[in-house]
Amino acid sequence: MSHSSTDTEARIVELSARLDSIVAAWEQSIATQRASSPPTAAAGRRTSADVLSELEHELRELEVHSDEHRRIADAEIAKAEDWERTAMLSIRDGRDDLAKQALQRQQEFHASAQAAANEAAAIDSVRAAYRHAVLAVRATLSDSPAR
Repeated sequence: MSHSSTDTEARIVELSARLDSIVAAWEQSIATQRASSPPTAAAGRRTSADVLSELEHELRELEVHSDEHRRIADAEIAKAEDWERTAMLSIRDGRDDLAKQALQRQQEFHASAQAAANEAAAIDSVRAAYRHAVLAVRATLSDSPAR
């Protein structure tokens, strides 16, 4: 597997923090826009469209990572199934020693597949938060004039 569980957890924490930062900046921008009369384009102010663009980019990145972990899990499951077939053939041929080794390998690949699936699930929970934020920003954009 290309990433360890610790790497994925760190990436999820990083993306969650980035989401919090993006949303906080967006909320600050809205508060600033409401407080100023007439609305002006202050330097460094992030528009809702900018925030939406960034959130959508992050969401696409999360989708790629989730898909990658799901592909890894599927590949590891296929390898585990191959080792299980090898174990069965070894038993049929009276080679219990080879069957035992094959079953150990099967268990290793199954554990690796489970870890990749768990990582994909963790990423999916972050994706859900990003999707919710994207929907909220889109609603803001549709409810008000250009921000």
